[in-house]
Amino acid sequence: HNNLGNGLKEKRDLRGAMAEYREAIRLKPDYGTAHNNLGVMLYENGDLEGAIAEYRMAIRLKPAAAEAHTNLGNAFLAVRDLEGALVEHRLAVRLEPDFAAAHANLGHALRAAGQKAEAARELMKALRLALGTPAERGWIHKTQALLLDLE
Repeated sequence: HNNLGNGLKEKRDLRGAMAEYREAIRLKPDYGTAHNNLGVMLYENGDLEGAIAEYRMAIRLKPAAAEAHTNLGNAFLAVRDLEGALVEHRLAVRLEPDFAAAHANLGHALRAAGQKAEAARELMKALRLALGTPAERGWIHKTQALLLDLE
């Protein structure tokens, strides 16, 4: 059901994707990846508290899941919990040092905290890591724009 949810998400059927992730969790409550994926859907639908709860569950089930930590950091940033965002993003890059999106997310949080030099370093690292990978163009352009804004 998690894979079905992923397929529906790619087709932009968010309601269907959420239903599949929920079914995956119903069948296997300790499936951390499904909790993380449901959190992403909830976040995209504006349910930040629901997303935070799912990311926390994903982390409780799989503490080394860098993706869940960076997603939780993004949700914390969205609810203006800057300290929580920084903690989660820093943990994500420690857990997975080559995770370009986690470095970019840390850069965004550092920028929000007014730490421009450190933000620029993280954004540059994210771009270096993303080169030659199938990273989404939109995120690369957004990161480049943020970096230019810091200069």
